[in-house]
Amino acid sequence: MAYLVDVLPAGTVSTEALRSEFDGSVLDLLLKRGEPALEFSRAEISAVSAPAHVARSMRIRRGDILLHLEASLHAQGGKVVDFSHSYFLPGTFRFHLVRRVETFGRSVLDGRWDRQTSQTLNDEEGS
Repeated sequence: MAYLVDVLPAGTVSTEALRSEFDGSVLDLLLKRGEPALEFSRAEISAVSAPAHVARSMRIRRGDILLHLEASLHAQGGKVVDFSHSYFLPGTFRFHLVRRVETFGRSVLDGRWDRQTSQTLNDEEGS
């Protein structure tokens, strides 16, 4: 069981397209349309007490523990095209994390330099 909320910036998808093409997944809709071209999603995962409005919709008690994913979906070039809040009842979904491996400040997955990692390495080398 899940409670999902997506907020799209104005102009990302027309109201007409949402009415005619949306079938339950904003991500699936954006992928099917191909525009904007998507690059990555960044999500923060935490355990939270169910807010009253979420608990009512999920038919659970307010305060029950839920897994909460707060995410931003980015198009190529970095523009955020979807903000989402997803609440999941523990034990009903299985999630797997894939961690990015970085070597000397360079991402193995995408070849881009991570400024924070690079700065940390430079600071350590200069000590």
